[in-house]
Amino acid sequence: MKRCLLWLFFILIASGVGIAAAYEPIMSVIRDKPVEKEILFSLYKESNYTSKAYKGCSAEIYIAVEKVRSTTHSVVWDTTLDAMLLSKYPSLKKAMLKKVTIPNVIENKEHLEMSYLLTYNSKGSTLKIQGTKFIGKDTVAIKL
Repeated sequence: MKRCLLWLFFILIASGVGIAAAYEPIMSVIRDKPVEKEILFSLYKESNYTSKAYKGCSAEIYIAVEKVRSTTHSVVWDTTLDAMLLSKYPSLKKAMLKKVTIPNVIENKEHLEMSYLLTYNSKGSTLKIQGTKFIGKDTVAIKL
């Protein structure tokens, strides 16, 4: 009888430890529901660009949104805006707006980053400016 009670006690302790070990991983899956993130990109020129020095100068823009989880980066959206004369880009008051929805983002394990590449062309010369921004808010501004 004592032997049976000892085995029953051992089984109860082992099952309790098993449940305790499985509780946190199960709860983290329940808590980590994927959500959709909406991002609003705002693109505008910061300067006037009407002087003769900028005549014929254009800019092309590549934008990518990456989902980052610890050290893993994966591109979830990207686009290239064709080259356009600097003077033709809108001012802050009339900024180009683009709304993008990124599905399946696990908020407490992943975040979004935007990287961009501005390529300026001026009479055969090329200047490339690269940048990365953490997307914390809903609106991200890209200034020329």
